[in-house]
Amino acid sequence: MKASVGRRLLLYALVKGLGDAVRRNDKSVADRYRRRLRLIAKEFEANPRIRDMLERLLWATDQSFTTDVVERDENKERVLELTERIMRFL
Repeated sequence: MKASVGRRLLLYALVKGLGDAVRRNDKSVADRYRRRLRLIAKEFEANPRIRDMLERLLWATDQSFTTDVVERDENKERVLELTERIMRFL
């Protein structure tokens, strides 16, 4: 089943919000966005490209808050690149 335009807009907003939270190093806000993204991601399981990008984004955001400072900066850049890629795709 194809996701509606409204669901894609919601996904876009959640991805953007997660990227902003990671940019600000706000773990509690990022965790809320991650939970919401996990819920809506189920609606995009039929789209392997979106599903794969979301899985990588969720993994990278988890890593950005659980690693040391040097790796955290690298992971933050990875998260920001993934959010931009997903937003362009949507």
